[in-house]
Amino acid sequence: MVIAIIAILASMLLPALNQARTRAKETTCMNNLKQLGTIFIFYAGDYNDWLLPASIITDGNRRWARYLQELNYRRLPANGKADIILCPGWTPFNYNGNPDNTYGVPCGFPELGDGKLMGNDGAYSRKLTRLTQWDILAGDSTRCGNGTTTELQSAWLNHHTGGQQGGNADRALHFRHSGFTRANVTKRDGSVAAVARDFVNDGRRYFWSVAQ
Repeated sequence: MVIAIIAILASMLLPALNQARTRAKETTCMNNLKQLGTIFIFYAGDYNDWLLPASIITDGNRRWARYLQELNYRRLPANGKADIILCPGWTPFNYNGNPDNTYGVPCGFPELGDGKLMGNDGAYSRKLTRLTQWDILAGDSTRCGNGTTTELQSAWLNHHTGGQQGGNADRALHFRHSGFTRANVTKRDGSVAAVARDFVNDGRRYFWSVAQ
C-alpha cells in the first residue's frame, strides 16, 4: 500500500519536476545569450563598429567562439563542460571540443552590402549601427540533414537555407523552447528575447525555422 502511494505521488510530481528543469534550461540559455551580447557589443566598440563574423579566415577557418579566445575576449571551455557559448537545451548540451557546435551567429547579407567577406562559408561581418530591430547578434541554432552534424547546434545562421520551414533546414534559427514555439536570441542592444517565428519572417529575415 505504501509503495503504491509513493508511486502515485511520484507520477504526480514528475511532470512538475520536468517542467521546472525545462524552465531552468531556458533561463540559463537567456543568461548565456545576455553575456554573449555584451561581449559582442564590446567587440564592436573595439573594432570600429564591426561585429564579429560567424566565420573568419586567418590561418584556416575560425568560428566566432574560437576567434573570441584568440583575441582574449574569453576562453573556450574544457571538453564536456557547460558554457555560455552553448544552449543547455539542445545537443551537444556541453562543449564537445568543436566550435562549430555553439549558438549561431548570422552570416550577414552580401546582397545588401552589410560587410566584407570574412570566411569561405559565406560569412559576412556586419556593422552594429546598421542592424535593425529584426537583426540578432546570436541565437538558438541547429544544423540538420547534413551527415554527422545532424541536429547539433550550429555556429552560424544562414541568410538563405536549403530546407523548408519546419523541415530539413540547414544552419537555422531553432525554436526549441516553450514547446518548440520560441527561440532565444540576443538583439542588437544586447537584450535577450524569446521570439516566435514572426520575428524572423519579416522583410529580409530569411531564416527558415526548424520546428523540432
